[in-house]
Amino acid sequence: MAEDGDSKSLASDVAEQIWIGIKTKEEHQQQWSSGWFVSYVNWHEDEKHFADNDACAVRNKEGVWFITSCSRSLPFVCEYSTAVPPQLKSSVENSYCPETPPAWRDLGGDYCYYVDTKERVTWQDANFLCMRRGGALLSIHSKEEMDMLSRFVQHQDYAIYIGLYRQMDLDEEFVWADKSELDFTLWNSNEPNDVREKCVELKTEDMRWNDINCNEKRGFICSIKKIAPNNTVEEKSQISSCERGFSLGDLVGVIICVLFVAVLIGAVVYYFRLCDRGYVRVKKEIIWHQLTATIRI
Repeated sequence: MAEDGDSKSLASDVAEQIWIGIKTKEEHQQQWSSGWFVSYVNWHEDEKHFADNDACAVRNKEGVWFITSCSRSLPFVCEYSTAVPPQLKSSVENSYCPETPPAWRDLGGDYCYYVDTKERVTWQDANFLCMRRGGALLSIHSKEEMDMLSRFVQHQDYAIYIGLYRQMDLDEEFVWADKSELDFTLWNSNEPNDVREKCVELKTEDMRWNDINCNEKRGFICSIKKIAPNNTVEEKSQISSCERGFSLGDLVGVIICVLFVAVLIGAVVYYFRLCDRGYVRVKKEIIWHQLTATIRI
């Protein structure tokens, strides 16, 4: 349902409400049951967020969309199309998203994505949280990538941080946090409009960008490069000890290091004590010889 004109004429004579092909299988991801991403919406003004994972969509005679339980029995309208939904293809066959930390989403292409709108943070904190997951705040490099992302985050009433910011030592030019080339932008009208606003948010309602004060609190979207099949061992080796926990070998290594340091400190203390004792003995001998010489005189 790219446009609503055809469906409106079909549905007006059917019932007060009919099913349309949207089901929220995953948080913030809207996709038609045909596989196409959602490029047209007409939600009721109260339908800002999906209540749960068992949420489907209906439309009334006026063409307005509502969220309701998928278990209801309602009329429906079908369509048939031979067109194939667009999707970015990965440059590496059989590449996949990291399993840890969880919740990376594969939308096609060479990257996986993670969106968090519940934890509202500053741009710096958002960048840190993405780095802690092994990725970076999102960088975007083509209209095709924006179209792909739109089915993941579009048409929800919120704004999220992306990885674009003003680099102070580069005449305040915008750069990506992941150091990739700035070869694509999608600014909102009359944006960017304030040099004091150093960071960038993405308005999910229309997927346009806006410069913003970095201390404003927003949700955020991270990206990470997919793993090639032959990089499995390397990927596992990059998991930090904090993530995998201490093993017995780690514990033994720590104990050995502590013992080595203790022995080294003991040896140094013992050496200085010997030196001190030798100094005292020599000092006593000097004093004794001085006294003996005085008595003789």
